[in-house]
Amino acid sequence: MSLNVQNVDNLDLKIITHLQQDGRKSFRDIAEDVGVTERTVRLRVAQLRECGILQIVGVVNPIKIGLQVVAIIQIDVEESLMDTCIELLRGIPEVRFITRTTGEYPLLIQVVKSSYESLFVFLTEKMKQLPQLRKTNVMVELQVYKNDFHYIGSDGKLLAE
Repeated sequence: MSLNVQNVDNLDLKIITHLQQDGRKSFRDIAEDVGVTERTVRLRVAQLRECGILQIVGVVNPIKIGLQVVAIIQIDVEESLMDTCIELLRGIPEVRFITRTTGEYPLLIQVVKSSYESLFVFLTEKMKQLPQLRKTNVMVELQVYKNDFHYIGSDGKLLAE
């Protein structure tokens, strides 16, 4: 079955809401709370995962495992080399997020490093490998006040509505 935003119903949203709070919550507990059978929850979760709407992963706090420096790097690269640059960035383990953006810098990445020294090495050595890099803007995160992965509220509605 192919799901998309048009056929994600209120039950799917309620199930997702529970899993946003605790990705390890049992299907039985979710079923009891939303008023359906455990089998229904199991099938719905399988469908949501199969079509790419839902991913159940463990989220790691990088600071707690020794990755103390998080940098957001804006990148301006020649448009004709954009795909090559993105592919190179995908292959760098410490680059954990890549997105195309509007504005002066068409690429934005997030890099996580263990120290400022290792960030310096990344900036001066690995960034040099990117083709036709015009300019960068490096911002280091000093404190994080919110890092949330919730897209559906406790009422089962999309937060962006």
